[in-house]
Amino acid sequence: MAEGIASPLADLDLFADVPPTEQDALAARLRPFELDAGATVIAQGDEGTTFVLIVAGSATVTRDGVDVAVVGPGSIVGELALLRGEPRAATVTTTTQLRGLEGDADDFAAVCDAPGVRARFGRTAAQRLATNTAPVSTTLGDGTPVQIRPVLPADRDNLDRALDHMSIESQRRRFFSPGRPSPAMVSYLVDVDYLNHFAWVVITPDAAEGPGIASGRSIRLHDRPDTAEIALGVRDSHQGRGVGKLILGALAAAASVGSVTRFQANVLQDNLPMRSLLDRVGVHWRFSEPGVVVTEFDASSLCTLIDDDLAAALRASARATVAAASLALV
Repeated sequence: MAEGIASPLADLDLFADVPPTEQDALAARLRPFELDAGATVIAQGDEGTTFVLIVAGSATVTRDGVDVAVVGPGSIVGELALLRGEPRAATVTTTTQLRGLEGDADDFAAVCDAPGVRARFGRTAAQRLATNTAPVSTTLGDGTPVQIRPVLPADRDNLDRALDHMSIESQRRRFFSPGRPSPAMVSYLVDVDYLNHFAWVVITPDAAEGPGIASGRSIRLHDRPDTAEIALGVRDSHQGRGVGKLILGALAAAASVGSVTRFQANVLQDNLPMRSLLDRVGVHWRFSEPGVVVTEFDASSLCTLIDDDLAAALRASARATVAAASLALV
């Protein structure tokens, strides 16, 4: 870059910790472009071969014809489609004249390796999700007030602490092993993309930053995208109080947003509480391996476990989260 000309990254908070010489080197390896208002930056369904860093201007993110977000300077779009080798999951259209930089997977790795960028990018994503997800308040069958919301990246430490409140038997039923889940597994449980892996956490209103009392998730099957495997875990102190029923109803609400129509559950044969919960909706079990039974059923059947108003509120929460997460999944 010519002497005296500022790097196009200089005014972006994302690169605030990157020395000017490294900003210049990063900018030099990316391809600059300019687009007028109304132009398509990337299109849903296209092959994800590049990522885009917006330097100036703004754009709208649209998924299946619905506007889900607006992005501006410092936003990165298209990186997960690039890294996963998957088609674009949304369309990005300029709302003003836009200047950007485009690069491939190697360029994205170089950007993330720059001082402070990876942490800032992660914090930005977490803050974006937190801003767009208000907890849904409800009560358990015994009148205990609780709140339920999508899991956030910041929940990692809370989930780790929640395991301290689960007995060895409860952990065995949840993770099919009496040992405590590894740090890598705990990170996996909160590192969700909300499209292929959606997770809820249940908390008490007086302990919003505490370890939580339960969590549940659905993970889409790779070879059958309309089907997701479900699992849940509840602290011992709150078992038998209707938390599992709440989580299962919430998973059904999120499924309706994410185009999941079938659920699959793999359960230890002696996990009678989970089996009894699912028996309420008339599932049929079969053995999948020694000591493990499996069932598959319509996801919508779990909606009967919670009332209509709560289901509607949870669908709205899931929809807002998916919209926020779309910024990193185009």
